[in-house]
Amino acid sequence: MHLSRLTLEHPPRSRDLRRDLASPYEMHRTLYRAFPAPGRMLFRLDTSRRPVPPVVLVQSESAPDWSFLKDMTGYIGNMDAKPYDPVFSPGQVLRFRLRANPTKKTGTTSKADRLAGALKSNGKRLALFREEDQRAWIGAKAGAGGFSLDPDSLWLVQEDSAQAMVKGWKEVNGNRRGLSLYSVLFEGFLSVTEPELFRLTLEAGVGPGKGLGFGLLSVAPA
Repeated sequence: MHLSRLTLEHPPRSRDLRRDLASPYEMHRTLYRAFPAPGRMLFRLDTSRRPVPPVVLVQSESAPDWSFLKDMTGYIGNMDAKPYDPVFSPGQVLRFRLRANPTKKTGTTSKADRLAGALKSNGKRLALFREEDQRAWIGAKAGAGGFSLDPDSLWLVQEDSAQAMVKGWKEVNGNRRGLSLYSVLFEGFLSVTEPELFRLTLEAGVGPGKGLGFGLLSVAPA
């Protein structure tokens, strides 16, 4: 894997950057230009209340080529990628950050119902607005992802409030379609329980909306 940290113009005067900040779909399209071959890419926009420029953290399967950003305005620095090949051990404690879209899926047709003749339905995702549901959601992801969480050290934070809606758009068959996804920023400490599974979780990301700036699990020494 590779990690990149891109510094953004602040305040955003660039038309290119304002477009990307207005729609995570557009930012994904911009960032994906750095990868000539298909591969997994996760990204997260990190902002701060302090008067410092926001940054975009990018985790990619292959090495990026950010040279095209020199011809764009708004992306102003720190465009070098570094290899990222972490090794984990059982019981290792790490600090983490995850911007996620906690949801539950309803209306999905079960295999038994399909065999009985019911029409196939992929259902729909519903946002989880209650904090206890959000904590249960991340706890379930941890259990399936090779790590555990200390509930007392888990924070649900956001720049302006504990949760926010990420709005934007994407092009569908030449038409602009509005997007509105519920966003929660999880921070705290985790303990690695299954190192190989945790590494796979880190590579794949957590939860839905990965193409829209969700799911990148960042870890650092505790």
